[in-house]
Amino acid sequence: MNKELLIGLCIFFSILQGSVIPFFFDGISQPDLWLVFIIISAMVFPVKYAYVLSIVGGLVQDLIIGNFFGLHLLAYIVITFIFVKFVKGKYNRNWYVSVISVIVGSLAFMGISTLVMWIAGVPLVSFLYLLYIGVPFIGYNAVCAFLLHRPLWYFKIEGESRW
Repeated sequence: MNKELLIGLCIFFSILQGSVIPFFFDGISQPDLWLVFIIISAMVFPVKYAYVLSIVGGLVQDLIIGNFFGLHLLAYIVITFIFVKFVKGKYNRNWYVSVISVIVGSLAFMGISTLVMWIAGVPLVSFLYLLYIGVPFIGYNAVCAFLLHRPLWYFKIEGESRW
């Protein structure tokens, strides 16, 4: 994957996540395309690209929603670390692996976000509220993973040089 393509994908996902997606979903829950992109990229692309995407995605998401204490940035970096460390070598080209990985990553994102907000002093809401927010979030992300699996694998260059 070359740098121009990486920059283009970052711009594409930023515009899509910040301007297009909010028009199709209610204000309560919507898919997190950056999270889906980061999880699949952590398993498909080289490690340095995965971390660059998690940092850029976290900063863009936090700036778009006006959150300045790095909620998305921290969660994206932790999730990228987990997937690069434990899943990358075991990944294959099947779409269901992408969907399952995104479901697990979305659950991890919800857990990390809840923990960070609790540490920051935000009163925790009930478990039912987390289900009300989390179930559609995970479902939307799983559908997006199914749709993005093949295009992201298309961008992978087989036999990339290792230097």
